[in-house]
Amino acid sequence: MGGSYGTYLMPIYAARHPEHVRSMVLSGAAPIEFDPWGRDRVGAARRALRLVCARTRACRGETVLRNLARLATRLRSSPVPMTVIAGARRFSARIDEGALAAVVYAGGDASSFYGRIPAAAASALAGDMAPLRRVVEQYALVFASVLAEPSILNFAQTVATACHDYPRVFSYADPPAARRAAYERALRAIDPGEFRPFSPTGWTQAGFDAVDNCVEWPNDPTAGSPLAPGAPFPDVPVLVLSGDLDANTPSLAGRQAAAQFRRATFVEVPNEDHTPLGAPCADAVAARFIATLRANPRACAGTGEPPQVDGRPPRRAAELPLVGRTGTRAQRRALGLVVATVRDLQEQAATIMTWGAAGGLRGGRYVAGRDGTIRLRAVRVVFGARVSGALRLLPGERLTGTVRLSGPGVSHGRLQVRLAANGHGRAAGLLGGRHVDLAFP
Repeated sequence: MGGSYGTYLMPIYAARHPEHVRSMVLSGAAPIEFDPWGRDRVGAARRALRLVCARTRACRGETVLRNLARLATRLRSSPVPMTVIAGARRFSARIDEGALAAVVYAGGDASSFYGRIPAAAASALAGDMAPLRRVVEQYALVFASVLAEPSILNFAQTVATACHDYPRVFSYADPPAARRAAYERALRAIDPGEFRPFSPTGWTQAGFDAVDNCVEWPNDPTAGSPLAPGAPFPDVPVLVLSGDLDANTPSLAGRQAAAQFRRATFVEVPNEDHTPLGAPCADAVAARFIATLRANPRACAGTGEPPQVDGRPPRRAAELPLVGRTGTRAQRRALGLVVATVRDLQEQAATIMTWGAAGGLRGGRYVAGRDGTIRLRAVRVVFGARVSGALRLLPGERLTGTVRLSGPGVSHGRLQVRLAANGHGRAAGLLGGRHVDLAFP
């Protein structure tokens, strides 16, 4: 059984040691000779965005792709500088076409990013870069946290494997300048439309194992496919599982991986991204296959749930939705600010746990306290209103704490907030000079 890179490793082991292999399960599979330009990956990203929009009915896939194309063109000529904050450290970065391509590629993590891309792209085109900045920052911090933990991913080993084993369009026998020239010639020979909504250069900066990553690699006569030329794969039953939202090892690559074997069954798992093992249906299919060496190709049809698609966030306090059914408009607007801040905090929870702090959508900071609370330091999710205080996230998405509301766009006050596991909450305290006790969803 192999997942992700393991689907590259397991077939090679099977070809070298067929006497030890009864069967294989490959989750999130790529063929040995995959497309180094990632054209199957960008095609999978286009398909995944269309699927998410169609299944949620919260967006139109073609509109999202047009917005991404317009935004990529704009960022190609006018990248936007930004600062990424990782705990106590600050790093200069920029939102350019490559950064946009990276979040669309998402490393196969559709569940974290594909529900947020439609609103982020539309907001950016309308002049509001905050949602896109948040997505780019979170993707960068997730990638950085993986690199910082060698038990998860040894970066040097990963690069060495890619530069030694994977397909490329130049020869290590040539000097780097000649390799670069060969790379550029091969890229120019490809129809640019195959990389839409990005330019060829933009897409190959998305973060997958693109063929120019190894241009400077030392000459190594042994580099090449680890599979001996003409070596057959063993004639054993193989199950290949692909998530239909995966742009890392997409379904097309999974079908190509399955085609390497005479007795392979390909199963696409709806609404799953990279390495779908872990999804109930994928696990059941794999367990049955291991026991019986049989699998139904349509066993998972209609399963799973797509990621929730976010709407465009409000920019100003006056645009906050009125929350709850009781209280004055000002009080319900204040509850809208509380709800929007809680949602923003929950979106940043993984970053806070990893790095100890995270930024509010439009300013301020969330800082993890030693006592398990998260302190809000003038957090702004809209312009014209700030939320400070301390909240504690409890198991089951429950939350409790005290917050202070301030700013010209909202009633000032101090509220004790409780959020139950069913998503309903209560805010009690002083708001606009009056005592309140308000329920809210």
